[in-house]
Amino acid sequence: MYLNESHAGIVDYGQVCQKYAEIAKEQGAELCLNTKVEKIVDKGSTQVLETNRGSFQTRWIVNCAGLYSERVAKLGKVDPEAKIVPFRGEYYELIPEKRDLVKGLIYPDFPFLGVHFTRTIDGSIHAGLNAVLSLKRELKK
Repeated sequence: MYLNESHAGIVDYGQVCQKYAEIAKEQGAELCLNTKVEKIVDKGSTQVLETNRGSFQTRWIVNCAGLYSERVAKLGKVDPEAKIVPFRGEYYELIPEKRDLVKGLIYPDFPFLGVHFTRTIDGSIHAGLNAVLSLKRELKK
């Protein structure tokens, strides 16, 4: 394992996404959250997205559908070469009394295998990740 403070960082992903949304809106983008794309119609230089909230015409589509991204791509007649296989990550959290043992980010030498320790933005320490095959694309909340 190695400690990599010089090439890694801890961010608040919610704030990062909010900033991206702000920049996109400043440049004329319209963000349609919680909108299900039901059909994509190719009109040549534009695309029409038929959704549960009406139709939208656009020149560009950014597919941020997560576990459903290959299904949305297929609506646009794009055959993704990859298939989504849902896994969920399970983490443990160090008790507050032991947080001082981890000063930064600790990752295994392998690209993705092995236990790592991640200090979060609020100072908690997550130990994991244990990848578990999920039988569904999402968990009920």
